[in-house]
Amino acid sequence: MMVLTPVFKEERSLPFPTSLPYNFTSTPYYEILYFIHSFTFQFLVHFIIAGNDLIILAFLLAASQQYYILRSSFAALDTEVIWKVNKKLRRKYDDKLELKYDERREFLYRCVRQHHMLLSFTKELNATLNPLELSQLVVTITAVCFGILRLTSVGNLNSADIFSSFAYITAYIFQLAIDCYLGTYLYYQGSLLPDSIFCCNWENLDDIKLRKDLLFILVHSQRVPQFSSYGLYNMNMESFLRALRVAFSFYTMMSNVGR
Repeated sequence: MMVLTPVFKEERSLPFPTSLPYNFTSTPYYEILYFIHSFTFQFLVHFIIAGNDLIILAFLLAASQQYYILRSSFAALDTEVIWKVNKKLRRKYDDKLELKYDERREFLYRCVRQHHMLLSFTKELNATLNPLELSQLVVTITAVCFGILRLTSVGNLNSADIFSSFAYITAYIFQLAIDCYLGTYLYYQGSLLPDSIFCCNWENLDDIKLRKDLLFILVHSQRVPQFSSYGLYNMNMESFLRALRVAFSFYTMMSNVGR
């Protein structure tokens, strides 16, 4: 929106504040500078900000779907499916588990290993994205607060400024909403895992030791993954609404101070 704002103005201006020792509004200087500003802005938005958001989205969706697959795997325990799955996984990984366990224990071992991998992945993802998510929360609250304050307090705003302010506020809200929604989705998929294990017909297994192992796994499966930032807050829709309330509170306070 900042790139298109000068188009709606009567006087020639650039997307970003610029001070040059010559008149840059004449052709071809204006067109060259406008292209440089536009290209730089688009590069930053698409390749850095949007690219970063897409990577986080891909990680969270992949982890959520892995929990869905894991739930389906536990539900297939003690069925004919495990023979087919074991056969395919032996061919792919060649880990020789068939030499240590029978069919059911081999399948159960693979499920437990996958669950441990998902918990480790979530922990490492949180550790990597902690600074980013915390800064995003602070930036979103600040941007929404000052964006609304600009719309309500600054007089004589033209249509281009109003439109860019709305787009500015919406972009920050939408960016935080994506992470919070996917964090909620990851938690939801992980929270259903104990139910899937409990409903896998474990009470009818003839192997008592295998039954005890499943009960042990059931207890440990209640460690539900959370997408969080430094453990201070979890990235979910509740935190998203709380962030908007904090932004509105700051806006109200600054409006009263301005009066």
